[in-house]
Amino acid sequence: FPFPSYISWPMTDSVDELEAAAAAFVRALGVPELADPEIPARVANLWRSLIRPQRQTPGELFAGSAKATQSEPIVVGEIGVHLVCPHHLTIALGEAAVAYLPGEKIAGFGSLSSMVEECCGRPAFQEDATAEIASGIVAGLGAIAAVVTLRARHPCNSLKHPRAHGAESVTWASSGQSQAASTLREHLLGYLSSKQARPSSVASPK
Repeated sequence: FPFPSYISWPMTDSVDELEAAAAAFVRALGVPELADPEIPARVANLWRSLIRPQRQTPGELFAGSAKATQSEPIVVGEIGVHLVCPHHLTIALGEAAVAYLPGEKIAGFGSLSSMVEECCGRPAFQEDATAEIASGIVAGLGAIAAVVTLRARHPCNSLKHPRAHGAESVTWASSGQSQAASTLREHLLGYLSSKQARPSSVASPK
């Protein structure tokens, strides 16, 4: 199962090249670069941390998975994500929730988080990243079915449209056997509903 080419291009290893590009960008914006000569380096380092320079296939990510000893659905939620909008190169922040029905193997929770990170660690539309996570779990882990939801706030939407301040984008994707995926979706919806119903752990001021 390959990742699409638009989210798997190699990133330059040249820090100098990235810094030069950042410096040119800063100058084009009219930012007084000389007031802080470290701006290009900070920009370059930030983007190197946001975009993954290497890719692992789903098979590689789940290579160390253990043999499944049960067949009940598995749900992992509150996986923090960032996405880079391919339209505006703005950074969206949010979280993912994953549900899958095991086949012969079960994944470590860290492997599932890595799968999410791999799919969100490149400029990609949220809809595509969500679908790639679900497909990757089925293809790489051999899951019977997988359902993924991703929630994020996109600055390119809220900054350009004042009425969209605070707007949240929610995407869903499923892969594998359709009947099993339908059941998983109900499990995931139940998890999300119970999460929203939790009482706040922050004490009220007296």
